[in-house]
Amino acid sequence: SSFESEAAKLGKRQTSTEWSYGYGDINDETGEVSFTPLPFWTGERWQMEKDWPLKDNPLSYLFADEGNTHSGYTRKESAIYQWRSPDDLRIKIKSVVKRPNVNKGNGVRIKVAKSSGGLVFDQVMDPKLETMDVSISELQVKKGEFVYFLVDPHENNSSFDSVTWSPQIVDLEGNWAMWGLAESFSGPATPATAWDAYSHALLNTNRFLFIE
Repeated sequence: SSFESEAAKLGKRQTSTEWSYGYGDINDETGEVSFTPLPFWTGERWQMEKDWPLKDNPLSYLFADEGNTHSGYTRKESAIYQWRSPDDLRIKIKSVVKRPNVNKGNGVRIKVAKSSGGLVFDQVMDPKLETMDVSISELQVKKGEFVYFLVDPHENNSSFDSVTWSPQIVDLEGNWAMWGLAESFSGPATPATAWDAYSHALLNTNRFLFIE
């Protein structure tokens, strides 16, 4: 059935929400983003393996939780939040990147990209700053298109590169509720079976909701 087909697709995704959490890089020439979801769920956050940090590994300190993350050693291991558009939309993005390790390290390079159009934001965060505004007033996205939020360690130096970043995506037409990364943060996808969905639909019929 079409429902089972959609459930199968969902089962291949990392979470049941529009958000996924991982790492990768963007090709400067083509604008294409390579994205690999983080594979291990601790019950509170996503990371590479059960043990953290890893020893002598470029992904050593990489993780993602409710708006907090840390890049890998090089730009190829940039921390990435991925958002998938559920519809053809005109959106705006509101966010602030906070870097607690002020005056330490060389800062981070913050990027936002679309799967169909490459970079739409690219700015180095000065290590002297605690916060940096990352907002985009309007962006057109197609159904199924991805928007990527990347934390590049900047010049392949990941020292002190912990950041707090919870992008908020707003539908400018007002038909969808806001997608906030921290508010939507979740663990692995648990798609419903066809029977689960049928039972849920029954429980929401008038016969179940109202006593005659």
